[in-house]
Amino acid sequence: MLRSISPIAYYRYILSFFVQFSLYVSPLGLRVPLFQKNGVCDIRVHTLHGMTAGRSRTGTQNAMLAGMRTGRDQYSAIYGAQLEAEAKWLAIGAVEKANSIERLVLPRISRPKRIVELGAGTGAIIAELQRRNFADVYVAVDYSTDATHYMKRNLTNVEVLRADIVEEPIYGVFDVVVVSHVLEHLESPDNFLAALVRNLDFRFAVIECPLEDLTASRLKNLFRNRDENRAGHVQFFNRRSLSAVLRKHLKIVDSRHYCSWASSETVRFLANKDALPLHKHWIKYLTLGILPRVAAPLWKRYWIGNYALLCQK
Repeated sequence: MLRSISPIAYYRYILSFFVQFSLYVSPLGLRVPLFQKNGVCDIRVHTLHGMTAGRSRTGTQNAMLAGMRTGRDQYSAIYGAQLEAEAKWLAIGAVEKANSIERLVLPRISRPKRIVELGAGTGAIIAELQRRNFADVYVAVDYSTDATHYMKRNLTNVEVLRADIVEEPIYGVFDVVVVSHVLEHLESPDNFLAALVRNLDFRFAVIECPLEDLTASRLKNLFRNRDENRAGHVQFFNRRSLSAVLRKHLKIVDSRHYCSWASSETVRFLANKDALPLHKHWIKYLTLGILPRVAAPLWKRYWIGNYALLCQK
């Protein structure tokens, strides 16, 4: 006779199954049998050897594999090799990032006059906010010549600046500064945040990062080097650690914790963009498409989520 299963138990079962599946088909070629006893995973680890990775078919390597040392190096390589594809990917993700900005800012400022984004990349978030008529004046800042040239070609009524806030001030007074998915690429978030406070005059800051230092991700990282990632992340946060970094420089006013999911078309685009083999394509479909939708509360708590914080000086 079947027992009834609570929703929490159901979600935990899904998450446990996926952890086992993703470890078994690890990109490093590991085969790690997992056994489950009373809902607890018992990991039998085999010897790790022959851990190699090659160049993708797009010609863009992982930052660590290419001998790069910084997140900036990673993005320079991406912009140089596949700028248009990266712009399309960033535009897809800009919708939820713009949602975070609206939900955190608009209850406090109904119509911001001036907004600046640091690390704007291809300008996807600024373009999405502009489409929503979020503010009167838009300024997009990035260190990359490739990125700033792209924004100047593709954005209208946006002031585009090539600058580094750590090295020089950004002049003007802003209602909102946006720093979205930037800190995880920086070797020293503290230096960046100190410069943000010192070199920019703003009322509110919206700072968002992915949460990758979570229970299931830590389990996966036992079998892989998390520094070897396509995104070029060099910092890995959870809600507590990200909040602790920000509180050293800013006052946290509000926050939004969410997980996003992708359509099958988006998953196919990403798989083709990164030249993923078939088994990784299906893993992406699970991790980006299915599981974040059916198990969102547990997914953002245990696997990966996004955390946006509204801050003031």
